[in-house]
Amino acid sequence: MRLYEKHILPRLTHLAMGQDQLLPYRRRAISGLHGRVLEIGIGSGLNIALYPEAVRQIIGIDPSPELLSRAAQTSHGLMPAAEMIEGVAEALPLEDRSVDCVVATWTLCSVSEPEKALA
Repeated sequence: MRLYEKHILPRLTHLAMGQDQLLPYRRRAISGLHGRVLEIGIGSGLNIALYPEAVRQIIGIDPSPELLSRAAQTSHGLMPAAEMIEGVAEALPLEDRSVDCVVATWTLCSVSEPEKALA
């Protein structure tokens, strides 16, 4: 199972989520963000290039170290600054009220306890 989780699933996720027809939805979800932003389920970082200038920091959280590595590569050298954290939406390793905005695109379907994550 680890072979699938480590090598196959991250590539399939990146390819599926990177489809051109999803771009308008991504743009709309990202457009109003500002300040310090938490992106739950950052995946391979497909939203990073879309962040508006009003965003000064991105904190990306994802349970997949492989996807986080790809997101870190995507964000390297770009503004705003990005920090990647391995974790899950149900147990965010952040203080309450420490971010200005939260975004999640195509993520909650993979969260085991979406009510807890949204709280």
